[in-house]
Amino acid sequence: MIGFRDGFEGLLEPASYLALNRKNTAGIMAQGGTILGTTNRGHFVAKAGAGDRMAVPRRVIETARRTLDALGIEGLICVGGDGSLSTALQLHQAGIPVVGVPKTIDNDLEATDMTFGFDSAVTCVADALDRLHTTAESHKRVMVTEVMGATPGGSPSTAASPGEPTSSSSPRSPSASTKSPPPSSAATTKGA
Repeated sequence: MIGFRDGFEGLLEPASYLALNRKNTAGIMAQGGTILGTTNRGHFVAKAGAGDRMAVPRRVIETARRTLDALGIEGLICVGGDGSLSTALQLHQAGIPVVGVPKTIDNDLEATDMTFGFDSAVTCVADALDRLHTTAESHKRVMVTEVMGATPGGSPSTAASPGEPTSSSSPRSPSASTKSPPPSSAATTKGA
């Protein structure tokens, strides 16, 4: 099995890939992200925003096909979110065999109840926020935390909800900013 570095970009010349075997994949379960790297920019961008698709240029798809043929690869297993699977669909439509695996922290894929990655991202963020909450309260401080996530209502807001944030916002939807009542006076008063 071969894993292409930096997502689909690894399919371009010169091809960049790693042979995946038991030795170099042992112990990676606890690591976040991917050992292969990833990108949401580059030659294969198929998403321009919510619902907006862009066509991957035919010459890029043909270069990917030549790489697959040269390596004797019969098909791709594409693991990712909306952008990756939009690209995978275009490769499939061009005749390249593809299996798509929905994995994204955003949980925003159609026809998928819950994606791989969403629950673990929410759990990790909620745990970190829980620890920050007690530190902020004991030191009578305000904490600002940034959480990765592409869509309002995705992993950042789902994870933040139990932490009772004073406010939360999403740069992709400024109108989605919410305000809550201020925390208890113990957390906001400075040396009363």
